[in-house]
Amino acid sequence: MRGAGPPGVSKAASTGPGLAGGGHRGGNGTVRRKRKASVGILLLAAAIVAACASNTSNETGGRSGDSATATVEGGNPLNSAEQKASSRVASESCTGGTVCIPPGSFTTTGFLDGQLTVTVDQTWESGEDQTAEFSGAPAGSAGQHRLLFWMDILPVDTTGRVVDSVPRTAVGLLSWLSERPNVVVTDPQPTTIGAAAMPATFVDFTISPDAENEDPGCPAKACVLFLTWPNAGSNLYGIAGTATVRLFVSDVVDNSEDHILAIAIEASGQSDLDTFAPVATEVINSAIWPLLPR
Repeated sequence: MRGAGPPGVSKAASTGPGLAGGGHRGGNGTVRRKRKASVGILLLAAAIVAACASNTSNETGGRSGDSATATVEGGNPLNSAEQKASSRVASESCTGGTVCIPPGSFTTTGFLDGQLTVTVDQTWESGEDQTAEFSGAPAGSAGQHRLLFWMDILPVDTTGRVVDSVPRTAVGLLSWLSERPNVVVTDPQPTTIGAAAMPATFVDFTISPDAENEDPGCPAKACVLFLTWPNAGSNLYGIAGTATVRLFVSDVVDNSEDHILAIAIEASGQSDLDTFAPVATEVINSAIWPLLPR
């Protein structure tokens, strides 16, 4: 069984937008932060796509919603120096603190124990590559939109508690999300993901116009926090503003155990999603992994 360790929050770099002690701006409108701490926020196209992380005593790693300050920590070491040289190349076109991914194939080191390979046709940058998440965006655009791969996301109610009654399946998760307060969700649509065309379902969602704020430290009118990860303590993920997310979920088997694979295309709004989704979908459909459909 692959571990799903807590997505720890990285300390903010002096040149980055995150605030020391907790706040981290998720590029396109997400905020990932620690509760009871100041929040850094990046406003783009009047949107906030927010991932919020609560302060816990056992946080580890370098997870940050903001690719400008995130570090890549944890996970397995690269197989060889040659792989490291070919897959991680510094470039001036990448945001400071991120890993630059040159055109071609790229294999993760932390996510899926280093067994996710994607192909990009232009330079990308990655702010996260660890057990719970791999994320990236075309170089220089992470402040506007991102592509994220997650394992075993969990539903969270309006009080920040995991909803244990929701079945740990794609259908269960999306059914719950469609009825959750403060978000607007489209009807589920069948699709396939990955190079092996694995069955999946996707929805688009955004914050509802009359959403009630669920985060006392929200820098916008309302932040809605609705997802977390196993062993993540009080780390939460949510959205605000005009941010729009396309979420793919699939019931998968990994090492003979059942899991949920989730892939999110984050965008600063609907028009941005319309533009970025085809680019992100090409990367999704290039993905090679050891997962099998349930």
